[in-house]
Amino acid sequence: MMKHLAVCLALVAAAPAAAQTPDTPPDWSALAVADVEAAYAETKANHPGMFDPANPGFPALLERARTEALDYARQADLPPASNVLRRCSMTGMRAPLPHCPRPMHPPVRWPGFVAAWRGDAMYVYKSAEGGPAEGSRIESCDGRPVEELIKANVFVWRTGLKTAGDWWYAARRLFVDSGNPFVTLPQTCRFLSAGKADEQALTWGPIPDVYPQWRDGSSNGDRLPIGLAERAPRIQWIAMPDFQPDDAGVAAYKALDAELAVKADELRGARAVVLDLRFNQGGSSAWSYRIA
Repeated sequence: MMKHLAVCLALVAAAPAAAQTPDTPPDWSALAVADVEAAYAETKANHPGMFDPANPGFPALLERARTEALDYARQADLPPASNVLRRCSMTGMRAPLPHCPRPMHPPVRWPGFVAAWRGDAMYVYKSAEGGPAEGSRIESCDGRPVEELIKANVFVWRTGLKTAGDWWYAARRLFVDSGNPFVTLPQTCRFLSAGKADEQALTWGPIPDVYPQWRDGSSNGDRLPIGLAERAPRIQWIAMPDFQPDDAGVAAYKALDAELAVKADELRGARAVVLDLRFNQGGSSAWSYRIA
């Protein structure tokens, strides 16, 4: 928890307190230091950890977080460049960070492919023409194991290091340049495909129009239609990607209800029943109650 607090204070260090006019060269370091001190004062005055008898180490850890964040602040000689630097969660409470004007945020860049963490390794999920082979394993970059780089470039700046789901979702950010001035982007990576190793230099450039689709697919997978399917022997898969269905979706749910009633005994004897809620952004609870 406290490591994330230090990270959040460090992120404050990368964001200016206010926009500057073109005639006034901003002192990014001074602004960053002021932001860190403001975040520190706010946390010290209002965070419950400061008053929790069951957490006596909090004040000392807050001081350490402040020291660590000030080290970053004194290096802040450029404007911030990422949404991640504008807002983060401080030990369970939402802490608004200073917003810098949109023009100060350069566009996100990529190295020509989208990566995905699966199990204990990183793979190429989708790749542009001339890039590494889709499905190839990314073994290392710049002589460092890819797992080590993910920890250094991604999980220093967010929680989830010990959570498998966060690796699934966030590890791909190793190959996203969102403008964090405190990370070093990979330049050369070693890819393994069909038993052969291929080392390629990475070329970072603007993301294409297809990037959001590939990015979402790398963590969410395919969107399945509303319905029931046996996707492996005795593995019953109930897809519910939407609880705000249109007319076609309503018809699909009615068909699903009927099929579940007919196959009730088959589902009870299944090895597993998977409730697939990928892409589901909520809606009426009536649909989930019907399935239950």
